[in-house]
Amino acid sequence: MSPLPGLQRCDAMKDVDGGDTRKPEETGLTRFTRLVALVGGFAVVGVAALTVVSVIGRYTFGTPITGDYEIVEYGISFAAFCFFAFAHATNSHIIAEFFSGRMSGRTTRLIDAVQNSILFAILIVLVWRVVVGGVDKFETGDESMFLAMKTWWLHVVGAFGLALFAWVAFRKILEKPGS
Repeated sequence: MSPLPGLQRCDAMKDVDGGDTRKPEETGLTRFTRLVALVGGFAVVGVAALTVVSVIGRYTFGTPITGDYEIVEYGISFAAFCFFAFAHATNSHIIAEFFSGRMSGRTTRLIDAVQNSILFAILIVLVWRVVVGGVDKFETGDESMFLAMKTWWLHVVGAFGLALFAWVAFRKILEKPGS
């Protein structure tokens, strides 16, 4: 029973009709993407803590953490690349069903397959370009301004995250109806 009259308990795993939205079993790929997303979540928590400490240091003692902007930039970029595959594997991306909401299941599956095929092709190009950019950063010895951190490693994380995202999109292309 809700403590406030007129409000119902919210259960994120229930759909509007009260049915369970979880799949009966989770694939190994989904478990792996969940683990990668969890690592990204820890990065966000770490960046948030660092930001709080830096702001307190800046306004209380006049000494912020050196390179805090760089750390936040790299940490949030790292986290974003960690989240993409999990969001797609669990169908957690924001979708607009303005047109497809009234279409048959077969038509919706066809549209999803086409969308995942286009997404897969785009992600392969992105992985390629991120790898090329990372090699260039490695060869030129590119470093951040304040902390002199090498920047090529973020390209490795980005390529991994995008490749995992592409693999999820590819698996969704091959997915059997109703699975």
